[in-house]
Amino acid sequence: RRVLFRSRTDGRNKPAGMLPAQMLFLVLHLVGNAAFTLLVRFARSARFDYATVGTMNYATGALIGGAILFTADGPVAWTWAPAAIVGGAVNGAQYQLTFLLMHALIGLGGIAVATSVLRLAIAVPVIASLFIWNEPVTALQISGLTMATIALPLLSGVNPNALLTGTVVNAPSRGRVALIVVVTLLVTGAGLLAAKVFAEIGRPAERPLYVASAYVTATIFSLATWKWQPRGEGRYSWSGRVRSLALGAVTGMVNLGQLSAFLPALATVPGVVAFPLASAGGLLCTTLGGWFFFRERLTLRHGTGLGLALAAATLMNIRY
Repeated sequence: RRVLFRSRTDGRNKPAGMLPAQMLFLVLHLVGNAAFTLLVRFARSARFDYATVGTMNYATGALIGGAILFTADGPVAWTWAPAAIVGGAVNGAQYQLTFLLMHALIGLGGIAVATSVLRLAIAVPVIASLFIWNEPVTALQISGLTMATIALPLLSGVNPNALLTGTVVNAPSRGRVALIVVVTLLVTGAGLLAAKVFAEIGRPAERPLYVASAYVTATIFSLATWKWQPRGEGRYSWSGRVRSLALGAVTGMVNLGQLSAFLPALATVPGVVAFPLASAGGLLCTTLGGWFFFRERLTLRHGTGLGLALAAATLMNIRY
């Protein structure tokens, strides 16, 4: 079961210069994933209410995912499936916790730093694979883990530009920032590990149930943590609440869309290509988007950490 995804086409009989369909899906995933992160960054502005955007995001995913589940053709496991339900629930709880942690990380270091930490979370399932499934860790993955260890301290710091722009009013201590980074790494890694466990013991027919469980749990968890969530000025006006609901709906559709594009890409593009490209390409797209739309500038320290994170995320995703 070690090779989960294989290429189903060798590219023959395609017109010269035409972008293969499976690569198009991968590009759509990269753009969609970056767009989701940029929308989350946009939700931090005063015109919106961050908590409302987050809850609407997951509720939209749950509604659309549920509709797809009920109308899908082909085999769907409706019987009791603990791996899909529990794994999806863990992933859904992680979604919401990561959404809250992203608010803090984006404020401290910008989109590039937040995305770098999220990408480095792949270290958790890589290490777990070694101890739980006795899977061999390649030399490239060891190099990636080493780079991640060096990158994390560099990313654990407040960007002075955030202080100048007012994104961060009172800079927290270095220890508190480091704690936020480590917690984000572990929480996001737990979600990736849940997906890994499901890939090992679940059945393909249970995938829609897994996705539905994740989004429903994320919605419930968002409502359950409502009183502790960061809010925004948009909650005080009717127009602000409407804007927040609309942005949350768009964010949810983009989030579900990038995932829907990634699944067919994984079914046709070898994992050795898809995972490193998705990790590195997503980080680059998000960083460029942060600079273009929000004029976020990196310090030399954060830039160095970003470069190491980019290399680490790429190497840790290479299995062969």
